Amino acid sequence: MPKPLRDQPKVVLGLALAILLAHVARLFLSPGDEERLFAALAITPNRYDPGIDAYPNLTAAVAPLVGHVFLHAGWFHLAMNLIVYFSAADLVADRLEAREPGGLRFLALFFGSAVGGAAAYVWLNPHAAMPAVGASGAICGLFAAYLLAVRRDWRVAGRDPVDDGVTAEG
Repeated sequence: MPKPLRDQPKVVLGLALAILLAHVARLFLSPGDEERLFAALAITPNRYDPGIDAYPNLTAAVAPLVGHVFLHAGWFHLAMNLIVYFSAADLVADRLEAREPGGLRFLALFFGSAVGGAAAYVWLNPHAAMPAVGASGAICGLFAAYLLAVRRDWRVAGRDPVDDGVTAEG
């Protein structure tokens, strides 16, 4: 059961607020500016094709790897991501001791997972022109970290705890 918002680590709340504010800020963009924002920050696999010179510089190629986390396809998409995010984020943040100033380990895990999710999407769909947005890949990384954190050993992380006597305490 997730903690109430007032008890969440600051890094967890700050990241959720940044994602929410990014979505709200889109409401003030013109349709053309919003389209350019999505073109710049969404993960579009075919733009990473080595035969296509789709990115003018390294920054333009790297920005979507983390920028897609701050874009969502709509309010429902955003709400679902934030609900699932809060289901795991506080537990992982506690385990990583993210209450220390900045919560750098938590942020590294979150954005590292975002990059991993983006890379997986590009790898699985190398020629796709369909852009991907949202924080789902990063949130999956948080859930993986939680699953590994509550098990005594990574080799049993995928097993049913009832079948092998493993408990959340280890």
